[in-house]
Amino acid sequence: MDTIKDQPAPVAGEVEVGRLVLADVEERIAIGFERYGTKLKTLNGRDALVDAYQEAIDLVMYLRQEIEERNPTPKKPGVVTGLANDNGYAAIRGFRYRLEPGDGTRYEFSLLGAPPKVCSGVGQEGRYVNLAIHSPGYGSYEVSIDMLRHPASHFAHYLGSHFTSVWYTLMAVTLACSVLVDRPYDLEGAGKEMLRVPEFR
Repeated sequence: MDTIKDQPAPVAGEVEVGRLVLADVEERIAIGFERYGTKLKTLNGRDALVDAYQEAIDLVMYLRQEIEERNPTPKKPGVVTGLANDNGYAAIRGFRYRLEPGDGTRYEFSLLGAPPKVCSGVGQEGRYVNLAIHSPGYGSYEVSIDMLRHPASHFAHYLGSHFTSVWYTLMAVTLACSVLVDRPYDLEGAGKEMLRVPEFR
């Protein structure tokens, strides 16, 4: 982790930390007594190991939060790999994306160009791409260019058939692709579209 670095040897300081800790412990005991009506004692009906482990998890979370807030990780909307081609029906052949739209989620998926055809199971002739979702979950779908460009008008049909099991992921990825189908390097715009999923729930 880049934010964790070796520290130098300590020098002569000012305030004795041990005394601060003792004062904090006394204050914590008083708070516990006021809250629970008793001080912490053995054989109190709780599993001390589980309590301590859960508190340790919280501690690590708070520590990492403080590190991040002091030295924020540069926010990158995602990465794209592959080569585009100019074949007249999809300018996104061979692209793989990893997008973090900013809500704590991360998506990995690929868009592969496909020649015009009648898509099996849909029965509509036109231009299609192969949409492969790698994470979270996985799946591969033949999706029309028209659907990617106008996803809202197609959601009702697909939510009732193909997309029920991984609804949120497919909605987010489809919204991203509504941007990427015509602007394959616009990762920021794709990430913003992904945040619109709650509008369609």
